[in-house]
Amino acid sequence: VLEISHRSVGQVLSILLGPLVVLAVTPLIRPFTWRRLLLTYLFPAVPAICLWDGVVSQLRAYTAAELAGLARDVDAEGYDWESGCFPLRPFPGRGTYLLGLPKFDAEKK
Repeated sequence: VLEISHRSVGQVLSILLGPLVVLAVTPLIRPFTWRRLLLTYLFPAVPAICLWDGVVSQLRAYTAAELAGLARDVDAEGYDWESGCFPLRPFPGRGTYLLGLPKFDAEKK
């Protein structure tokens, strides 16, 4: 499991830039439609939806500890589980991961 969102104040605050990006790039999206311009500038539904989706996605993200807890609850005795965080270089923020690897049994070979 790999997740590029991370539940933190800084990550949620960075999502606040999303509507500004939408406002800046909308005229560049092809094919050009007047409806897109109306829903972005006159009735700013698109920037509002992007903001809502971004904030909710960050808030629902699992922490590494929560992912490890989910793995402990799974009935998969033949696996070793590892969870953690990683940097999202070159961007600010962190992501989380959960890795399940089959256990190697030397006696079976």
